[in-house]
Amino acid sequence: MCGNPPNSEQYAAGKQSRVRCLWGFSLVELLIVLALVGILATIALPSYRGVFVQSLEREGMLYLLRLQSVQERFRQATQRYQTLDIVAPHLPLPSRLASVYILEVEVSDLGDYFKLALLPNAKGDGTAIFLDSKGTRAPEDHWP
Repeated sequence: MCGNPPNSEQYAAGKQSRVRCLWGFSLVELLIVLALVGILATIALPSYRGVFVQSLEREGMLYLLRLQSVQERFRQATQRYQTLDIVAPHLPLPSRLASVYILEVEVSDLGDYFKLALLPNAKGDGTAIFLDSKGTRAPEDHWP
């Protein structure tokens, strides 16, 4: 156990202890801690990235389901499904999704069928997600 560091009188009298007490951490201890933090970061970062991408996909699926509901309300009111320029103001794409996905809405000429798609943009890592008026969902293994 370290006592108080020697004062100037003890230095002058030559009474300083041969065993010096070091206060703080050594360079080796700091490097070991830094190496451990680096190893943990390399393990945790890829799994965090996967969870983040999966949460964006789930949020995209929920958005498509809400958009399907909006389309069904339009069909009840107008007897046909509507295009993106009419539907988008009623349920805008959230900014978190807009940073990763592009929304596409395809409507048949008769207005009796639609297909909703969230397609990854250039910087997006997600999977393309589809939902149509018949309830068909793709990719099936991503939908709950």
